[in-house]
Amino acid sequence: MPFFETPKLQDIVLVREFHNKLTDSISSKPWKNAALLKLHGFLEKRYLGINPGITVREYSFKSHLHVPHYASNDTGYFRHYDSGSDRMIIIVPQRGGGYNPARLVAAYLSSNGFDVYEIVTPFHEKRLPKGITSVAQLPVDVQTIKLTFMQAVEEILGLIELIAQEKVGIVGISQGTGYSIDAGIDSRIKSSVYVHGFGHLADLLLYSDDRFARHFREE
Repeated sequence: MPFFETPKLQDIVLVREFHNKLTDSISSKPWKNAALLKLHGFLEKRYLGINPGITVREYSFKSHLHVPHYASNDTGYFRHYDSGSDRMIIIVPQRGGGYNPARLVAAYLSSNGFDVYEIVTPFHEKRLPKGITSVAQLPVDVQTIKLTFMQAVEEILGLIELIAQEKVGIVGISQGTGYSIDAGIDSRIKSSVYVHGFGHLADLLLYSDDRFARHFREE
């Protein structure tokens, strides 16, 4: 019996729709940031080749697993960068908090011939409790980490099932590499790229100088 299951993503709802721009947070206040928005848009298009005409749709879903004490984590999210291509890539982000390079990777790849799905992993972005900006600020224990890791990997497998393509690529960034490597048990993943990542979670927690690993050892 495999350690990971492939769930069906439940209660999928379209949350919002926006253009393929990395300046999404800036454009939320265009009357204050008009000049900065124009400059960033120029740099994105001219030097990164990002196509702002691509539509990005953000969806929510009900996670099949519950990590006790964290109701905000029960709702998962993914963003579809709809380029119309039949070449599918899933982006798995780094640990939550601060700048999100997964958005940059997704925007770039969708502008260069790929249909991209960026998943929001557990305890990332809106899945964090109110007032918390990083999972490193939360109390942690072995059981919570185990359940969170399983939740992340199985949600990726559920997204692959939803995409329903025989060939899918995956890009893992930092902590996202750990999830992506284990999601590789799905034979539909034909190619993978790992950026600034790790391969063995136990070694990371026991020996790394990473902020979260130090927080775990202190607990």
